[in-house]
Amino acid sequence: MRLKRVLSVALSVLIAISLCGCDIFTAETEQLIMPPALTGDMKPIGEALSSSIEGEYTLKYPLGGAHRSPVILNDINGDNIFEAFAFYSQNDGEMDCMHLNVICRKGERWESVFDQKVQAGGVDRIDFCDLNGDGTLEIIVGWTVYASSEKQLAVYSLENGVLSQRFVHEYANFICCDLDGNRENELFIHRFDAVNSINEALLFTLEDAGVLELSGCGMDKTARTASVPLLSVLSDGTPAIYIDEIKDAGMITEVIYYSKGALVNPLLEAESGENIKTLRANALPSSDINNDEIIEIPVSEIMKASEGMQNAEKVYYTKWCSFNGKALTSKLVTLFNTSEYYFLRVPEKWIGNIALIRDNENRVRTVYEYNAKKNKVGKKLVYFEAVPIGDFEDFKAENAPAIEISRNTKYVFVGEVQNTKSALAITEKELKEMFFLYDGAPV
Repeated sequence: MRLKRVLSVALSVLIAISLCGCDIFTAETEQLIMPPALTGDMKPIGEALSSSIEGEYTLKYPLGGAHRSPVILNDINGDNIFEAFAFYSQNDGEMDCMHLNVICRKGERWESVFDQKVQAGGVDRIDFCDLNGDGTLEIIVGWTVYASSEKQLAVYSLENGVLSQRFVHEYANFICCDLDGNRENELFIHRFDAVNSINEALLFTLEDAGVLELSGCGMDKTARTASVPLLSVLSDGTPAIYIDEIKDAGMITEVIYYSKGALVNPLLEAESGENIKTLRANALPSSDINNDEIIEIPVSEIMKASEGMQNAEKVYYTKWCSFNGKALTSKLVTLFNTSEYYFLRVPEKWIGNIALIRDNENRVRTVYEYNAKKNKVGKKLVYFEAVPIGDFEDFKAENAPAIEISRNTKYVFVGEVQNTKSALAITEKELKEMFFLYDGAPV
C-alpha cells in the first residue's frame, strides 16, 4: 500500500495576475502557448467565432481547472446538442480585454450568439454547475484581476441565446457542491488575501431573484498561503471542505461544513482567531491515507525521547486523524523522513516507547528502545537506510543481513531487524509493511 498523493508539499502561493493589458505572460511566452487554428470538427466553430469578431484577436487558455482549452464544448441544457464557449482577448484602445463568446448549433451550422466583454487580464478557470435545480447548467468563470491576490468570479445563465450575468464576487478558489444536504448545488467560495488578512468561507445559492448568500464563517487570518479546497466528508459522512494552509509556524488544515443553517469552522479558536489544533511542523497535506474515502489530517506530536532537544533535533510523530466535527481521532501514526521522503508506520506498542536517531549524512534512521520513566535509550530495534542506486550492489555484498524494502529512481531503501528478543521487537514482514514511499516526494 502506498500513500495517496492529494496535494503537493510545496503549496502554490496565490499570486496577483493582471487585468487588461498587464498580462503576466510576455509576447514571447504568449507565442509559445498560443493555440493552433481550430481544425477538424472544431473548424466550423472557429469560423463562426472569427466571423463574429472585428479585427485581430488571440484565443486564451484557462490557467486551471478541468477545462484547459480556449474553446470548451458542453451540453448545458440537456438537449444533446453542445454549446461552445470561447475565450479570446482583443485590444480595446490602450488595453487588452477578455471576451467570452457563446457559439451555438443552428441546424447544420454554428453561429456566435453572444459575446461578453470583461475587463480582465485572463481566464483563471471555467466550470459548469446547475445552481438552482432547473436542469440547466450555469457557466461559472473565474477572471484574473490586476494588482490583487484575489480573482473575480462571475456566474452566467444562458437562455434563448442570451448570456445573463447573475453574480460577481472576489475569490481565491471556489467549488460547486451540496453542503447543506438539500440535493441542490451551492457555490462555495474561499476568499483569501494574506496581505490584507482576509481568510473566509462563503456559501451561496442561486434563486430566481439572483444569488443569495446562505452563510459564511471566518478562517485563520495568520495563514500565509492556502491550497485548493478539497470536497470530502467528515468521519460521520457529513459533506465538508478541507483546506490546507501554511502559517509562519507550520501547516494547518481547516475543515468547513454546514450545520444548523450555517457554515462552521470548529477547529478555529474563537479567542485567538487561529487554528492550532491541526498545526504541524512538516508541510504534509491532508490526505485519505488509509483509503477509507475519508480525509485524514496529519497532526504532530513530539516524541518523548526528543523532549529537551533543540528544535532541529526534535522528532515528531505524525498522527493521521479523522474529524467528526467535534474531535480528531487518530487512525494511523507515522514517522516522516523529510530528507529521503518516506514514512514509517508506527506499531501501537512503539508509541511513547522508542527513540529515533537520525544520521542524515549517511541517510540512516535507527529506532531504539526508550524508557520514558528513566529517560533512557536502550537497545537497537531496527534501522533503515537509503542507498544510492549506483552503490547498491556493493552495499548488498557488504551488508548481507539488510533486506531491500522498496526503491525509487534515486535510492534503494533497505532495512534490518536488529533485536528479536525485545518486547518491542518486530518481524521482517512487519518491517516491510511499515515502510511507505511518499508519492509527493521530489525524487
